[in-house]
Amino acid sequence: MSESFPAVPESVRLVRNALVDVAESAGATSETVEAVRVASSEAATNVVVHAYDGEPGDIDVTAGVNAPEDGMWVVVADGGHGLDFGTQSPGLGLGFVWMAWFSEGLALGPSRAGGLEVRLRFLLR
Repeated sequence: MSESFPAVPESVRLVRNALVDVAESAGATSETVEAVRVASSEAATNVVVHAYDGEPGDIDVTAGVNAPEDGMWVVVADGGHGLDFGTQSPGLGLGFVWMAWFSEGLALGPSRAGGLEVRLRFLLR
């Protein structure tokens, strides 16, 4: 699946539901579905809160399953200003911690659009 959503609070639910659908369609366990739910919510929320400083933008979401034994991969990306650890966060600062905790792998890097790309991996079984 590959889809873009407007970077507004209402889209967090849409991103989460789309990624849960991918996990459920792949036969993920209920624990994995919940992990996808939490981590994808955090990733999408980070885009809404931090990426665009209130300006219009998109949450670009790509996900797939290579094979059941390889698990599910998710990419949440934006075209915002990228990651800046020197700024004050309006949140608690736990988003990346939760994403790492609930996934089997977390990687951060620049997106093609110049913002941040969050890559997550989940085991299905």
